[in-house]
Amino acid sequence: MRNLLIFAACLLLGVLPAAAQGDSPRFAPTDCDFTIPAGTTPECGTVTVPENRSDPTSGSVQLAVAIFRSDSPAKSDAPILYLDGGPGGSTTETINYTYELLVKPYAINSDYIIFDQRGVGNSEPALDCPEYNTFMLDTLDIVTSVEQDIEGLSDSLTQCAERLSAQGVDLTAYTSAESATDVVDILHALGYQQANLYGISYGTKLALTVMRDHPEVVRSAVIDGVVPLQSTLYDAPLTFERSLNVLFERCKADAACNTAYPDLEGVFFGLMKQFDAQPITVMATDINTYQQRETLVDGDDFAMLIFSSLYASELIPALPKSIYDIRNGDYTLLSTMLTNSLFQLGSISVGMNNAVQCNEEIPFSTPATIQATLDQTRPELRGFARRGMVDRATFSVCKAFTTQTPPAIENEPVTSSIPTLVSSGEFDPITPPSNGELAAQTLSNSTVITFPGRGHAATLGNTCGQSILRAFFQNPDQQPDTSCIGQITLGFEIGAAQTGTVVLQPFSNDTLGYSGVIPEGWAEQAILPGTYARQQSALDQTALVFQLLPGAGVDMVMPVMARQFGVDTNSVVNRAANGLEWRLLAGTLQGLSVNLALTEANGRIALIVMTSNDAEQDVLFEQVFLPVVDGFQITP
Repeated sequence: MRNLLIFAACLLLGVLPAAAQGDSPRFAPTDCDFTIPAGTTPECGTVTVPENRSDPTSGSVQLAVAIFRSDSPAKSDAPILYLDGGPGGSTTETINYTYELLVKPYAINSDYIIFDQRGVGNSEPALDCPEYNTFMLDTLDIVTSVEQDIEGLSDSLTQCAERLSAQGVDLTAYTSAESATDVVDILHALGYQQANLYGISYGTKLALTVMRDHPEVVRSAVIDGVVPLQSTLYDAPLTFERSLNVLFERCKADAACNTAYPDLEGVFFGLMKQFDAQPITVMATDINTYQQRETLVDGDDFAMLIFSSLYASELIPALPKSIYDIRNGDYTLLSTMLTNSLFQLGSISVGMNNAVQCNEEIPFSTPATIQATLDQTRPELRGFARRGMVDRATFSVCKAFTTQTPPAIENEPVTSSIPTLVSSGEFDPITPPSNGELAAQTLSNSTVITFPGRGHAATLGNTCGQSILRAFFQNPDQQPDTSCIGQITLGFEIGAAQTGTVVLQPFSNDTLGYSGVIPEGWAEQAILPGTYARQQSALDQTALVFQLLPGAGVDMVMPVMARQFGVDTNSVVNRAANGLEWRLLAGTLQGLSVNLALTEANGRIALIVMTSNDAEQDVLFEQVFLPVVDGFQITP
């Protein structure tokens, strides 16, 4: 199996008709070409800008833009403008999942602008690389050597670059400097003079570039998971090693963690060696199709999945236990991260990612500097590093993306007096706290904060971080109160979660038209209405899902549901309750036990799904699933 992420995270292309370079950009309203978060009414549209502002004959780029308006009479004149990471991450395509964390906490007193950067997502052209995706998917269920991986990656990326160029895309125009000017054009097209920038990961590099090239449009900036312009992409294996060491030392210093999971470092590197000798099979699920994929995981793949896990602050408390669980044959974490990787495979514009890196990052490295990084990397992690393209082969790939030499300024610190909040997470495996400190050295009006126990994008889902950001956006000239950081503690998960006694409580969903009972404490997920999760831990996937679908004919729908949820249609149990005739089925999906109930009434089909782990399935079936089915009612 090939690693599913490339360092720097995690369509039919064509050049639009050339626009006159002197034309003022305009906002053209359109329908929203993405799933709109529940309860919101964003204004969507496009802003058309030159592809290459240094070329008068350049074609155009159409940027997908959306604005979430605040209805507060006291709202700020300056909106918040979000800058996504990657490079290559699409904000609009994922906003339905990220709105509650990314937008809602800050859109009360400010308008909030999101957009897909040039070459990304719903912007046109989108620099997607199906060649790369095909290589990744084709190697999921086979073990490849480091050299085979590098050759396959290099070939797929080169083919992508050549195809994009043949279609008329000017790959040299996909840079942070051009994107920074796009930000100015978007603001002016929308009638704003200034904005508060909120950048995460690569978005911090873009924010710094805007601050350097167009300081007049920046009221303030929050940069979270910082990428200073003078830093190097090829430190990734060293920053991962640093993050691992923080995990090992934090567990060793915690008496309960050290007792439950002694010698965590030895167990981790022992598993890498074990999986290299005998790769393991792990099931991953494409959440868009519910199709399961069998994957083979070797030592480098295992390292990559733990690397990805350290991004997620919610997973960090569970990592020591998860590493031990993996040693004992429980691959829940690996399955979860592989599923997430399959999702990300379609959400990153890989061509845009490589264009940016080749245009302004990789030219400041040499084969010698890459080798120096590999020499400093722990020997067990060198294969992981090279599979992440920390390898001299990167230079041959970049020849297909660009032959230009970037100006020296693209590798120099940004100097600014704009009020800036610099945020980092203690465990961040890709943009460590030292990056934030480095950037702040030349930001004279900056506040530097590091969140203990957090990974990448430390402010997301962090109530302390959200309170600091809200205060900062409201008054960036005032030193924010960061005292809540001192109250953050990291408690590692020890042992297995206990089912305990389940107490059921009544609930109703007037919007979707049903009522019944759910376990007390199971919370509805904001991004997945109708889904109630137990959430005893970061990896607890025990949940109930309720859906009402138009139509009739349960027996016709059942085979479709069986394919999606992995249930067995040969063992159907009939159950009558509340005047409804239910079909009950059971199976497994992504390593989880699945119970499924189907019925029809009033021209609609009702669906109830429960996911649980094998150890609790029997108890939860009796204490939760059957009472929930029996208590369910469809509103007339």
